[in-house]
Amino acid sequence: MRTICIIIVSASLFLLSHSGMAQESSANLLMDVSWVGIGMASPQGNHLYLRVHRDGRVEYEDGRMNAARSRFFVRTERISPSEINSLSEFLGTSGVKSLAREYPPVVTPLDHYIVVTVLLPRGKKSQTIKIVNFFPTSPKGSEAYPAALIQLLCRIERLRTSASFGITADRTQWCKP
Repeated sequence: MRTICIIIVSASLFLLSHSGMAQESSANLLMDVSWVGIGMASPQGNHLYLRVHRDGRVEYEDGRMNAARSRFFVRTERISPSEINSLSEFLGTSGVKSLAREYPPVVTPLDHYIVVTVLLPRGKKSQTIKIVNFFPTSPKGSEAYPAALIQLLCRIERLRTSASFGITADRTQWCKP
């Protein structure tokens, strides 16, 4: 029963966060990435994983341990115009545009779900890419995840320069410089 309640609450928070994203002007937004952790995921709940604005502003949620509990806050940083141009060009490639709407887990989850959702505004429409329990180092990872998805998630990880949590704990194994 508790698991069902967690899933319902998390799904509600997820939907509420995405309705807020729609209010952000797509002309100013380059990319918006959300994180939902359910079960034994760390962190749990709905979080702003990354938001990149065309003016170079980058925002992402981070956590601090405070009396055995995490307290979350939003970090704001800036990237250069050349970094924005490079990211924008990459997001416009056919590899990124052809990514699937959803990438299910390559291994059946036992005790947690981590859902990373990438929203890419594209004029009046948006491209949404949902990745559930990303596991690129799995033996099935190389066939489950196209190179453009790995590159996209790696770029996202690199923009979260001071973050205390990431898509996976083993980023250095799959996100090569």
